[in-house]
Amino acid sequence: MQVTEFNDIKVYNLSAGKSLPQWLAESKRKKQSLRSNEDFRKRIDLIQDFEFNVASSRVKVSPDGQYVLSTGIYAPELRIFDLKELGMKCSRGLDSEVVDLQLLSEDWKKLVMLLHDRTLEFHSQYGRHHRLRVPKCGRSITYDSESCTLFVGGSSQEVYRLDLEAGTFLTPIEMQRMNEVNEVVTHPRLPIVSCCGDGAVVESWDLRDQTSPLQTLKVDEASTSENIQVTRCAYSGNGMFFAAGTSEGIVRVYDLRSSRPLAQRDHMNDYAITSLCFHGSGPESSDLLVASSDKKSIKVWGATTGSMKASVESQSVVNDVSFYPNSGLMFVANDHQRIGLFFIPSIGLAPSWCSFLDNITEELEESKQKTIFEDFQFVTKDQLEQLGATELVGTKYLQPYMHGFFMDYRLHAKLKAALDPFAFEEYRKQKVKERLEAKRTMRTRIRNNKVDVNPSFHEQLQLTAEEGSGVGASKKRKEAADKAKRILQDQRFQALFADPDFTIEDSGQHSKADGAPLLPKRKKKQEFSATLKPCEILQQGMRKLEKAPGDLRCSRHPWRIPICDMPTTAENELLRCSLRVSPFHDLQKEQKRLQDAFAFVFRPGQEMLADIHGVDDSGREYSSLSELWLLQGQQRDKFYKVNENWWVKGYEGRVSLEGTMIGDEASQEDVQHSQDFLRKALEGMLDDPSSALDCGAGIGRVTKAVLLPAVTGSVTLVDQSERWLQTAKKYLEREADRCHFIQCRLETYQPSSSFDIIWIQWTLQYLTDEDVVHLLHNLSAGLTSQGVIVLKENNMSQDSLSFHMDTPGKEGRFDMTRSPKHLHVLVELAGLRVTHMELWDECSCWVLRCLSEEVPELAPDGPDQGQ
Repeated sequence: MQVTEFNDIKVYNLSAGKSLPQWLAESKRKKQSLRSNEDFRKRIDLIQDFEFNVASSRVKVSPDGQYVLSTGIYAPELRIFDLKELGMKCSRGLDSEVVDLQLLSEDWKKLVMLLHDRTLEFHSQYGRHHRLRVPKCGRSITYDSESCTLFVGGSSQEVYRLDLEAGTFLTPIEMQRMNEVNEVVTHPRLPIVSCCGDGAVVESWDLRDQTSPLQTLKVDEASTSENIQVTRCAYSGNGMFFAAGTSEGIVRVYDLRSSRPLAQRDHMNDYAITSLCFHGSGPESSDLLVASSDKKSIKVWGATTGSMKASVESQSVVNDVSFYPNSGLMFVANDHQRIGLFFIPSIGLAPSWCSFLDNITEELEESKQKTIFEDFQFVTKDQLEQLGATELVGTKYLQPYMHGFFMDYRLHAKLKAALDPFAFEEYRKQKVKERLEAKRTMRTRIRNNKVDVNPSFHEQLQLTAEEGSGVGASKKRKEAADKAKRILQDQRFQALFADPDFTIEDSGQHSKADGAPLLPKRKKKQEFSATLKPCEILQQGMRKLEKAPGDLRCSRHPWRIPICDMPTTAENELLRCSLRVSPFHDLQKEQKRLQDAFAFVFRPGQEMLADIHGVDDSGREYSSLSELWLLQGQQRDKFYKVNENWWVKGYEGRVSLEGTMIGDEASQEDVQHSQDFLRKALEGMLDDPSSALDCGAGIGRVTKAVLLPAVTGSVTLVDQSERWLQTAKKYLEREADRCHFIQCRLETYQPSSSFDIIWIQWTLQYLTDEDVVHLLHNLSAGLTSQGVIVLKENNMSQDSLSFHMDTPGKEGRFDMTRSPKHLHVLVELAGLRVTHMELWDECSCWVLRCLSEEVPELAPDGPDQGQ
């Protein structure tokens, strides 16, 4: 049971789901009882065996309302269903597929079928009564009970007439403006037969005078194409209305007294109309409905108003539609095993033979309802052309609906991304900005008259209103002020100053479309501010430091500049904004810390900040390293606290190899590359390294697979988490006897001994730039004369950016992804040189050595050695 809803109108699909043989086969295959299957227990089989082996082609309700007749395949077959018994009465095999079906009596006992092999078969209660062939392939048949004449239209200009009383052919009716006939219908009250076909015309003939047609109706007068055809036509039960459907999916309803359509409905999918019928839902003409279908959808709408009453989207091709008289029950022949059966309570009640449908409607509403196309994106034809996807029309990727199509939202997103690769980035930035604004509204804010959208236009309106309200203002100014006030106070225009979609493009002059003659804006006194942004002060101070004379630099460390010699104008701002020092602290007390912090920022004669920019996960852009360092300095303690909690907790609560790789399963590939890379790094420099240091060791993955096999002595593991180090001892097993374990934060660690190899992998990304420089500088003091530092860090996937920073979130942590250019700057600032660098997978791999064999001294006020 499926329930779909369109404009608050519910349509119950009584034929949805599996048939009883399918349920039994599935139960046998899965070896499960159907008693416990909830879907099986809630199924509704309104009519037993209401199905065919492959598909159904035609469905008709007998005039007395007691039987339903349907034809289908395979093999070709006619089935008759008794509605009182709610089951199949009998079935009859045929020699060919049925093209059309026509009842000749009130019940099922006399009927005729037009077959695909140009055969007319007449059946009676006892079986096939007679069969004969027609000259041309037929497409439609109709019966005039007054004259007992059968009409056959098909692939010729002639409509064949067969007198069933005499059993002879009569003179055929030759069409005047058609080469082929698609459907033939008779008027229910008058001796008139109407034929539709190619040329988008309908010809009607009086059976009492067949010398010339009564009148030719041009269904599509605006079109000049010869390919348009009228595929289906029908008369209403009272004979006052006529409907015609075209090959373009358009249906028009006419009053017989006029050639102008009363109503029109476009299926909006360019599929030909496959079925057309009238259905009366009440005694008034306004209650008359039209049911039209193409191969993908069925629409029920008002015959005189054109308003939609219900819509059904079919997963299979629709061949024929028939309503049970004076009810909301609809039969649909389609390319599916089960004949479609739909109940629409808003159109009519259930028939008397299945009145229980009305009683269980409330129970059906309690079941899960399926929203039509809930995972689809609606696009019009114009939007489809903009996306360059017009070739998808007619395929399974587009579902025709109303005046456009439904497309899977994932496919729509891919097409849109291909059309504009940067659209998603702009959308993400806009959403981030909106969320930030929404959070700010929760705080107490000082009210002002400033607006975010069109501020100049808003200010000009306010100025116009003030000018006109003054004493002695002219009549013209008062009128302009009145109009400006109305615009500012009217709620309909508030979106002009709040919604970015209403932004007015600046074309040099303001538009006068609002009708208010805006007055020229008065010039205001120019205001000057001595306050600069922190990043501007930082950059200004750095530029002055870069130009400082050589005698101001320390002789002990030629790349350092004493902070006492910095320009006074930038000194305090640098101290407050960049180095996380309170503005109330004494400058002299922080002089040494400031000197040590800025010791690595500048080198004589070089500008290290050029062309390095990036973004963070909130969409904020950083145009230089100074802006990044400013934020890192302010948020450093917060970032490290979140990271510490994250690592203590472990990846998804586990301290394991998977946690070390952050869920990555490519550990073996990384190990193999690390072994090869280390071999190349030591080639020609160290034959037998004796000691190694693993920074940010985790559980000792690199130590066990790479460092221990490479050194003859011991390996020292440094990590901030005691939990991870304890796990490392278990992970290393017997090899743990060759290792030393140190719990210490890396940014405060200083080696107490010398190492031939210092390994840093996926660790610097959790440190700020300042701490990266300090760590590398401190580690360089722990290298032997031929020792090397090996770095493996994640690389930027976007070449246009130099770094990407992830700030702590609900489940996230602080993380810096740096480009090789960015990382190279930090390496140089630390006093190291690069001897080899390569890219592997998504990582950049480095081999670093000291600038000279002389090991640089550490700052006397540096951090203490880790315990």
